[in-house]
Amino acid sequence: MTDILIRAVPGAIVDEIDRQARALGISRTAFLRRRLDREFRPVGGVSTADLVRLAELIRDFGTPDITDEDPELVDGSLP
Repeated sequence: MTDILIRAVPGAIVDEIDRQARALGISRTAFLRRRLDREFRPVGGVSTADLVRLAELIRDFGTPDITDEDPELVDGSLP
């Protein structure tokens, strides 16, 4: 692993990092590592199957008779 040095972090920010780390019962380093991991974790790509499913879900999205409230569809069933 690589070490990262961040200079001139304002004291109020360091205090808040420490407060949140304490609340979780972990060190400042562990807290920052978690936050960086969450922020920069590679996101999985969108598959063709994902796009096909989306297309199926929104195929009638712009159709007025579908987008207007239909009492028959209130229960969530599809025609």
